[in-house]
Amino acid sequence: MKAKRNIWAFFIISILGTIGHFLYELSGKIAVIGLFFPVNESTWEHLKLLFYPALIFFTAEYFLLQNKPKNYVCSSVSSIFVGMISIIILFYTYQGFVGKNIDFLNITIYYFSVIITLFTQRILIKNSKANPNKIFCLIPIIIMAVLFAVFTFNPPSLGIFAIP
Repeated sequence: MKAKRNIWAFFIISILGTIGHFLYELSGKIAVIGLFFPVNESTWEHLKLLFYPALIFFTAEYFLLQNKPKNYVCSSVSSIFVGMISIIILFYTYQGFVGKNIDFLNITIYYFSVIITLFTQRILIKNSKANPNKIFCLIPIIIMAVLFAVFTFNPPSLGIFAIP
């Protein structure tokens, strides 16, 4: 994947995620919008800001690419999860040190995690010799989308679902 593509990908995913942050409130709290965009300030809900924009970008790119790598789907799926995990690790690490929520750091973590997602995808595409079944690789995405749908309006009593 070329650097120019990564710059475009970064801006598209970041812009979609940034706009997405406000869509639920702006929509008048329409439930369907809440399935795809945060309904509150919990860490869990903010994972949607990376998950869906990256999924949209990678899906569009998959259908637009002429000579896509054989491992494109699995590399893209894996990179989305690495990006979401980086949000969780970075957020709770700085929270542990600082002890309070700092919006500037939260925003920086989001953009940095988009970069991590794209970097991971690039590394996996370049270095993976495996050609796993695409359908098998889509199962985690489907499970995650279902979990987002279920836990958006019925969150468990765990820290990641709590509003900081």
